Amino acid sequence: MAYSFHKMNKDILSFDCKNEGNKIILNHYIMKKVNFNKMNGSLPKGYFEITSRSAAKDLNLSKSTISRIIDEFVNIGVIDIVKKSTLGRGSSIYKYITEREGKIMQTNAPLNEPIYKTVDGALKISDFKDLSSIKYPKEKTLKNSKNGTSKREDIKRELNKNNIYTRVIDYLNDKSNKRFKSNTKKTKTVINARLDEGFVEEDFYKVIDIKCNQWINSEMEKFIRPETLFSSKFEGYLNEQSIVKEEKLEEIEPYEINFNY
Repeated sequence: MAYSFHKMNKDILSFDCKNEGNKIILNHYIMKKVNFNKMNGSLPKGYFEITSRSAAKDLNLSKSTISRIIDEFVNIGVIDIVKKSTLGRGSSIYKYITEREGKIMQTNAPLNEPIYKTVDGALKISDFKDLSSIKYPKEKTLKNSKNGTSKREDIKRELNKNNIYTRVIDYLNDKSNKRFKSNTKKTKTVINARLDEGFVEEDFYKVIDIKCNQWINSEMEKFIRPETLFSSKFEGYLNEQSIVKEEKLEEIEPYEINFNY
């Protein structure tokens, strides 16, 4: 039997290969799961199950990075949540979205509805009925805004901006073992200032990685905070290289073994 591959969400094409490579990688990883499921029929077509732990291991990324990108995919409409794992236990189930119109599932499941087996147990088609309540605006009703973009694109951009504070600060807390809040005015102000200058989300993670590597366990560790990392020095931090302490070979003295007992 011949199989056709699941279509890719067109929003992925707008990702920057240089700065958003991890998003592209995770999208391909997800599509692989969707197409595998399409062949073995463990879930309805277009659905997939995933755990942050297994994805992080398979893709050599951190769990926080996987979780952050998945949350962003949900916000911009690449995937929809069907079943979220509880406290990180078990796998979550999502639906991969290719087009928003005409894809609503039926709310009334048949009496002899099929049962799909997952790693967490059996699921009935009615378990997916929550997606039927999602209403998506039709493209023709969205007029262009003053900047030439559609209202849908403006909405996506605003949603992403509202969530970037949480993703960036969660990443900072994870790397530095601190407890900064993402909803403070000062934090939002410095992040917005850098976004207005044209920097992208991945730039914040790079700066966090660089400065944490340099400053943790030093007297500079107290400056690992949003108002310092994302200040006007942001571009300079971004272009620094992580310092890796290495001993020079000529500084290593040979060790003489004494065999006199």
